[in-house]
Amino acid sequence: MVVSLCLFIFAGKKALAPDIVFTVVAVFNIIKSMLTLSVLGAGQYAQAMVSLQRLSDFMDRKTSPVVTDKTQHTMQAQRSDRRIPSSSTTQVLGEFNRTQACLDVEFARCGLNVITGDTGSGKTLLLHSLLLGGFGNQGNIGLGKAQFEPIAYASQEPWLFRGSIKDNIVFGTAYDQKRYERVIRDCALEKDLAAFKDGDLKEVGECGRSLSGGQRQRVSLARAMYTNANVVILDDILSGLDPSTFEWVVTRCIFRSQQQNRTMIMVTNSQKILQMADLVIHMENGRITQVKKNLSVKKTQGVPDTDYVDCLFRDRPEASETISATFGSTECSDETGPVSAEASNECADFQRVSSLRYGFKYLRSFGSRPFVTLAVISAVGAQGLEIGLPAWLSIWSAISVRNEQEGRDGFYLGVYTGLGSAQIAILAVSLLLLYSGAWRSSRDKHMEMISAIFGTTYSWIWSTPVGQVINRFSSDIASLDDTLFRSFRPVLETYLSIGLRILTVTSLIPLFFLPSVTLSGFAIYVGYRYRFAATAVKHLYTASLTPLHHSIAETASGMKTIHAFRAQGMLQKRFNAAVEHHVQAWNTVSDLQRWLAVRMDIFVALISCSAATLAILRPHSSAPVVGLSLTLTTGLCTALLYLVYLSSLLEVEMASYCRIENYIQELPQEVSSAKLDACAIEHWPTGGLISIENFGASYSLDGEEVLKGVNFRANPGQRTAIVGRTGSGKTSLALSLLRLTTRTRGSISIDGVDIESIPVEKLRQSISFIPQDPTLLDGTIRFNLDFNGEYDQGYLQSILDDVAGTRQWRLDDTVELNGRNFSQGERQLIALARAMVSKHKILIIDEGTASLDKATEGRVMAVLRDRFSECTVIAITHRLHSIVDFDQVLVMGDSQVLETGNPRHLLEGGESLFKAFSLQQCGTDAVISGNLRDYHQS
Repeated sequence: MVVSLCLFIFAGKKALAPDIVFTVVAVFNIIKSMLTLSVLGAGQYAQAMVSLQRLSDFMDRKTSPVVTDKTQHTMQAQRSDRRIPSSSTTQVLGEFNRTQACLDVEFARCGLNVITGDTGSGKTLLLHSLLLGGFGNQGNIGLGKAQFEPIAYASQEPWLFRGSIKDNIVFGTAYDQKRYERVIRDCALEKDLAAFKDGDLKEVGECGRSLSGGQRQRVSLARAMYTNANVVILDDILSGLDPSTFEWVVTRCIFRSQQQNRTMIMVTNSQKILQMADLVIHMENGRITQVKKNLSVKKTQGVPDTDYVDCLFRDRPEASETISATFGSTECSDETGPVSAEASNECADFQRVSSLRYGFKYLRSFGSRPFVTLAVISAVGAQGLEIGLPAWLSIWSAISVRNEQEGRDGFYLGVYTGLGSAQIAILAVSLLLLYSGAWRSSRDKHMEMISAIFGTTYSWIWSTPVGQVINRFSSDIASLDDTLFRSFRPVLETYLSIGLRILTVTSLIPLFFLPSVTLSGFAIYVGYRYRFAATAVKHLYTASLTPLHHSIAETASGMKTIHAFRAQGMLQKRFNAAVEHHVQAWNTVSDLQRWLAVRMDIFVALISCSAATLAILRPHSSAPVVGLSLTLTTGLCTALLYLVYLSSLLEVEMASYCRIENYIQELPQEVSSAKLDACAIEHWPTGGLISIENFGASYSLDGEEVLKGVNFRANPGQRTAIVGRTGSGKTSLALSLLRLTTRTRGSISIDGVDIESIPVEKLRQSISFIPQDPTLLDGTIRFNLDFNGEYDQGYLQSILDDVAGTRQWRLDDTVELNGRNFSQGERQLIALARAMVSKHKILIIDEGTASLDKATEGRVMAVLRDRFSECTVIAITHRLHSIVDFDQVLVMGDSQVLETGNPRHLLEGGESLFKAFSLQQCGTDAVISGNLRDYHQS
């Protein structure tokens, strides 16, 4: 603009007439708008290109080979040296660090095929290879024609999608009521469903969280049994079942399927199933070492011991009746945590966000009061100078018309240039302050939300969908990082601009006040209607992201199951429905924007026409005044249109800020009732004495009690086992020791100190806890053993060698996301090693050896006895052979301790619950018979 004025005045030797200068100003304003839009468009184009490149890279990835020979009729794996490739799409096993070599076996058609072997021997990998099919480096592996048909598959870690129990069992197939009821009965789910208020319509929640571990396994098994697939593949699906349920499922489900001309391939070390198998395959280090048909009762090298098989068929009605009568007949979902009440729809309790209130709150989060004040003053100054520039041109042109400048064009041009430079400088300061404040606000809110989630209650974690949390940390945080501030800053500047423009035009043309107020009322009404609708629709749009994120994560985690059942179509329909809902919400947002634009165009035309008419009809109107008025009025129209749009957008984006604030302020936090200072408990606990007196607990303040009057004592160095049916309260008791439940009565003390008086961080840092499904982080084994880098390499390697056995593990070995390049048993071994590293006085094991074979479990228990000889150990288990030498055992049922005592004394004495429990397990798993027989016969 300055260059144009210089050329016009000094090169053209012409006077600065109002009709010329304000026309030029209008043209430059249009060019300015176009340049602004082009810059925004260039940024969006760059983002689009990055997204397209990522999509292209993803689509160009190589996929796993598929079987193409549809004429193959024999179900066999011939001389395969197959390696399962890493794939983020299927999430099979990652880049496996060993191969299956020299596999040569033909499975028994219409029979029970059992794959057994030590932990990490390649059993699960062989099943995955069968599911994927295809060719290895030598030979091929697959299921023949069955490779192209649905395969019934139940994974070691049950995969359930968000829906009802019935939906998960039927899994998109035709509903057959008789078949469905039979499967429910065979999988021992009848009494569980009867205990649920909604029966089989009960929502399983996120990843099946509203069900116990045993219930999830049986629902997964029921899904496999419900299909008409000729091939059934089960990957150690029964490891989490209590003895009585195990006995029922094996007899009514596994063996019945064998009699229905279905080919079953199963991974297990259960002696009853091994004894009844048509074919037993034993694996070691990724190789098939032995294949046995019609397994005899004699021991054979490499095949688990089958002595005392007569124990399998003993009729022990008294044991079964005692267990059923005492422990109850149904499993409860309390075992795994709070029942996952479905997260309420994010729009169900929608309330309009007060943009003004939250706007001031957002502005205050930019920094200190002086900082915010300086930022606002700089913004006011920048807008004042924007009005001052055309006003100075009006003065300059008026003097030029009267020929009074007398060669002073240089002075006026200098002042104009100075005003423009000052505007640029002040605007730069304003942008710098506002952007730095917005960045600080976004960073602080992000950290506060992380802190709030890390400190929230266990019940909230289990009842909140992961997709909702992802939505907060992706969509809402992205709004704070970008779109919220890009809406907030222009709204602030536009409010200032409109106010200054109205004051200026009204001072020049007083009559303009009347039409401006009238038409502004029209604009406010239209804006109100738009804002109300747009905010609600944007809430719908934002909420539609949660099921979309959840569907992606859910499908990715269950790709093996989806592939086996050939259920890609069903899951794709679910995903398409989520996408359709999301797109509909976005289209509605776009339609509302067009609705607003049409009405604002009408408003712009009316107010411009009013200003021009009043300026022309006003007596003694000068050209500079008319030009300035029209220039400011045109800018006012644009500003008002922009303000209505940005205000609605700000209110929508402010909803993201509101949701983040709600997470920070309203998320239930764990009660920190610590009464002791850090110095007093610096070396606590010193012995590991655990005393529980009349303890009751629930997973929420108003929830049902999951523990009822529990009493027991564990002396320092004592090993205590907890047994009972799934849902009896075992895990709830373990979680209570970590203060992950809400105490309703009684107390828990460690070394004489009530745990409620201990800071929760100190409490959990002082106890080692090994869950059944351990969590491994992406990195190395060393990182997963020692997160903080506190221990030397030699110490860590010695512990790793103790648990690894013959496995050649090194601390620098890679651990992929969720430990997917390790088997379930190997992940449990790494978790055990992690617990050994810290040398805490208390160790809690919640089915931490459930996926280990007998030999590995025995070695691990020996290591635990050696390294934790002076520690208090509490072990929750269904495997009684591993706890017969413990100091005491707790038998739990109906959320209470029903019996305590020394395992040997309980077995040697008269009738006891533990003895009945052990007799029933002997009837279901002969692996423990050798251990228990000595005690029964002593």
